[in-house]
Amino acid sequence: MELIKEIFNEIKKHEKIIILRHKLPDGDAYGFQFGLKRIINLNWPDKIVKISGLPNPRLDYVGTEFDEIKDSEFAESLVIVGDTANTARIDDERWSLGKKVIKIDHHPNREPFGDLIYVRDDFCAASEILADMIRSENLKIDAEAAKIIFHGIVTDSGRFLVRFPKPRTFELAGWLLQQGFNLEALYHDLYERPIEEVRFTSYVYDNFKTSPNGVAHIYLPKEKLKEFNLSAFRAAYDYSTLLADIQNVPVWVIFAQLEDGTIRAELRSSGVTINHVAEQNGGGGHKTSCGIQFKDLTMMDVVIDQLDQTLAKEKNGN
Repeated sequence: MELIKEIFNEIKKHEKIIILRHKLPDGDAYGFQFGLKRIINLNWPDKIVKISGLPNPRLDYVGTEFDEIKDSEFAESLVIVGDTANTARIDDERWSLGKKVIKIDHHPNREPFGDLIYVRDDFCAASEILADMIRSENLKIDAEAAKIIFHGIVTDSGRFLVRFPKPRTFELAGWLLQQGFNLEALYHDLYERPIEEVRFTSYVYDNFKTSPNGVAHIYLPKEKLKEFNLSAFRAAYDYSTLLADIQNVPVWVIFAQLEDGTIRAELRSSGVTINHVAEQNGGGGHKTSCGIQFKDLTMMDVVIDQLDQTLAKEKNGN
């Protein structure tokens, strides 16, 4: 594809490259950021590649090497922003200072930004897009890069269960696995949990509620999260599948309170389109997987009611 070639041509042309992603990074953001850096280092070892953003300690097993970057370096660099739909979520406000900016993403392109835009919302993850780009251009890849990118795909696709993975998704995952990384070790890192988090799982199952039409929901105030030594992001995002697969409950949402009182809401569904609810309340995301942040506690009731109405319409065939 011509746009993919153009992106790699820009990488070839620039001596300095800065790779960014969204705030509160997940496995896919890390997969794109650390995976792309390693691919560039393998194929063009003369390039100076830096990555920026606040780390997620839970993902230290993926990568820990974040760089201190001066403002002046942005003006000299190609900036590549991955897995980020809108500018407000980019985890470095200096992104626009870049000599040239490239956006690579798999969310709906609600806010185009940058000089080159490669958005494929038919892909499960930005890491899947990256794998496809690498394979299509026949670039060098090693086991470590493959592991990082595979991790991004497997986490953002909900272990290949959500966002409707296509045959291509499994082909790319298989191709990455062929590079020789230890899949068992990767899954051990992915699933290992402290005992407090096991108890947290039990708490969620004991305390969630359901709306009349089948929206499962739970609110986790910051005081409760402290009992389990969990951040709001980890509770809401990493455990967003806890309420999946409950009979007659096709939609679920976890509300978790941050230290400053902000509520992080992660909305999920099994096939029901719900991202319009997120967008109506200042959030966004995929059709069946999206998020919102707000400070007004009454917004929780609004979101639950809107999701419940969405299910009511689904049941009535509207």
